[in-house]
Formats: sequence, C-alpha cells, structure tokens
Amino acid sequence: MFSERIAQYLCTTLDDLILDTFPDGEAWAQAVEDVTNNDVFIVQSMAHKPDVFLMQLLIIVDALRRASARTITAVVPYLGYCRQDRSNRGQEPITARLVASMLEKAGITRMITMDLHTEQVEGFFEVPVENINATATLFDALEISATDDFVIVAADSSAMKRAQHLAEKKGLNIAVVDKRRRNDVEAVAVLGDINGKNVVIIDDICSTATTLTQAADACIAAGAREVYGIVTHGIFAEGAIEKIEKSPMVRLIVSDTIAGVERNSTVIKKVSVAKLFGEVIKKIVTI
Repeated sequence: MFSERIAQYLCTTLDDLILDTFPDGEAWAQAVEDVTNNDVFIVQSMAHKPDVFLMQLLIIVDALRRASARTITAVVPYLGYCRQDRSNRGQEPITARLVASMLEKAGITRMITMDLHTEQVEGFFEVPVENINATATLFDALEISATDDFVIVAADSSAMKRAQHLAEKKGLNIAVVDKRRRNDVEAVAVLGDINGKNVVIIDDICSTATTLTQAADACIAAGAREVYGIVTHGIFAEGAIEKIEKSPMVRLIVSDTIAGVERNSTVIKKVSVAKLFGEVIKKIVTI
C-alpha cells in the first residue's frame, strides 16, 4: 500500500484504524490508538470508487477530530473530482470546491496531494495545501542519458503549464497537441517542431487513454522518432492499457498514487513517489 511505502521511508509504522461497514453498506470508523493532542496524517487515495473513498475519508477525519487530535492532515495522493473545477454550461456543480468544503467541515487542518488537475483547485481550500509536482521525478525514471534530441509535449492545452515547468527545469524545447472540432470532425495536430526528435508527452491523468494515445499518434504523424509518456495518475479505465499497448509509445512512466493492474504491461512502468510525500511530511512535523 502507498501508506506503507510512506511509513517505510519515514522509518515509522502505521497506527491501527478500524474501518468497517454496517449491513446496509454505511461506513464506520474508529481510531484504535490514543490520538489526543497528536498530529495525525491520514493516507487515502480516491480513484476507481471516489464516492466510497471520499465518504470513508470524511468519516475517519470526523472520528479523529472527536478523538481530540491536535492536527489532521489528509494525505490524498490522487484527489478525486478535481476535473469538475468549473461550471462550463451553467446549472452544473463545481464538485472540486464542494469536496474541499466537505473535508474542511469534517476537520482537516492541512491537505497534501499531488499534481492537482488545475491550480485553481488549491484555492478552493481555506486550509494549507501542499500540491507536490511529480513530473521531474517521473521524467528521471525514463533514464535518458542524452536529452539533446528530446522535446517535451503537452498532451493538450490543460497540460501546458506542467509541460512548461518540466521543459524549463530540463532545458528542453516544448510543443503542444492541439485538438479542434470542425464540422463535427476532431482534428489533432502538434504545434511545435518535433520532426526527427524524440518526444515525452506529459499529462496528469490517464483514464481512458484516448488523449494520450491520440497525442502519440499525432507526434508520429508530425515526424517524431520515438514517443515516451509521463502520467502522474494512472486510473486506466477498462480498455485503456490495451490502447496504450497498441499505441506508438515506447515507454509510459506512471506514479503509484493509484493502485492498478498494469504490472503485466510491456510499455507501462510504475515509479513510487512515496518519498516525495515523506519529505513533505517531515517538513511539516519539524515546523
């Protein structure tokens, strides 16, 4: 489990917590250890069953608050509902803001997460938020010896800031995959010179893998030599891994923020980011 990897990095152990359900499916939680006046960190990701995991987290936070914990930090490697961060057509929920409000109402005093879908989600919280950037760590896992002929490619416009940050850090050029709909036909093209170059496509989430594989196809069509990918949160909905395996991608690096079934993939390589969370926790504890 991700929580175990964080605890191992910090050379500590996990405290016991009872998490159960009533016969009708309602969740129930109880802290086993005495947390009175202690700083508590709860690790809970929210992929695949976001409704269930969110409700569990809310109940656990409430239980710890009632047990007189001094501070309660929610360590949520993948924070669900962040893609619903605006009302595009009116009469739609801004669910990311709702989730932030619910967690604060339950009693969290800080949030630690990784690569939020958009930076504005951070502003939905009143409590401090540590939004860890994983792209440099994942890029290093590609083990590229020479980067002279590499270009960083944003999978779409929403990945542009993430790609720019990495490109500046590594001293590389940048391009972006542009998708436009004309007469009910979606056109995909690469803006930027990648002809004869190796490319690394950047995105924060891979769910159906459609955006990622379309970007890979567009890069090959634009003359790229080899295509690599970096994704922080690998949701990998049904059929996604098969799409990736059939795509032009040589290698896709994904973090371990979400437990998945990609271990038999010949393309996907999972890299742990537990150390990054451990470092943030150490800084908080020593403040």
